[in-house]
Amino acid sequence: MTGPGLIDTIAPVKVLLATDGSDRARATADLLYRLLPPQAEVVLLSVSGDSELPTDEVAPGALSQLRDALQGETERLLAAEVERLEEAGHEVQVMIRHGDAGDQVTRAAEEVKADLLAVGSRGLSPFKEFLLGSVSQRVIRHSPCSVLLGRPDQQEEPGGREGREALRIALAIDGSDPSRAAARSLARLARHHRFEVHCVTVLPAPRDWGVDLARHASDATRRDRERAAQLLRQTCAMLQTAGAPTSSHLLVGSDPAEELIEYARGHGCRLLAIGNKGLSAVDRFLLGSVSHKIVHYATCPVLLVKGTGLVRAV
Repeated sequence: MTGPGLIDTIAPVKVLLATDGSDRARATADLLYRLLPPQAEVVLLSVSGDSELPTDEVAPGALSQLRDALQGETERLLAAEVERLEEAGHEVQVMIRHGDAGDQVTRAAEEVKADLLAVGSRGLSPFKEFLLGSVSQRVIRHSPCSVLLGRPDQQEEPGGREGREALRIALAIDGSDPSRAAARSLARLARHHRFEVHCVTVLPAPRDWGVDLARHASDATRRDRERAAQLLRQTCAMLQTAGAPTSSHLLVGSDPAEELIEYARGHGCRLLAIGNKGLSAVDRFLLGSVSHKIVHYATCPVLLVKGTGLVRAV
């Protein structure tokens, strides 16, 4: 079903799953289980710090008891997650870190050489993010690898994989290297899970060029449509070869991020997969980026693919 040597020449996926026991973390884990290939190695990470404790309101002795209670609860939650992962046949390593969550998560991803970092998101407003930031936003900006960003309203009951509906995924296609890496990653994962992939390309809305440039603009638009249609056909063919039913969708709009978010919402997609071209902080502030806006405003989970994605040569 796959091209010669495609699967034999790639290494097992290594995943860092950051969890704090919250609904959003559990939702991220449940979605991750629908994506992991059987041989995936999982590092389960929990980060704690005194910032979580009401240090100004309790006596030193009580504070020590609170720390012990928090440590015990963390170990209980991690043990339950380890059991779920091991039952699914994954090799599991546990890491417990203390300090700033955003810093510790990205450092851990670098240390274990993760291919994918999975983390939940609370969803801050743009104003709050500008002032304070959030763990998930900081992780996305500084992660050395691809990121799976979960949403709490997407939580599912684990287990019962057989007979479950295929995971409906919107895949953003733009011809860039990160976009191709996202498509290859889904093609690999589709060998082990039931996916329904909607390949989506967004072309810019036509501008009013005036009478003199109307014919030139029309020719350029036609060529752009032909190239986009060809790219969609090629991507769909690759995914279909891997066993995933696909459909292609060519959209037109002035804001690609809004078009993709609305498409995913309107078609009931449970995941929006995009490539990340990696704009600088200044570029994001002045212009924004498609990936940044999608991460911020999408109502479904987001798979943000960086570099070569989840396909790593051995």
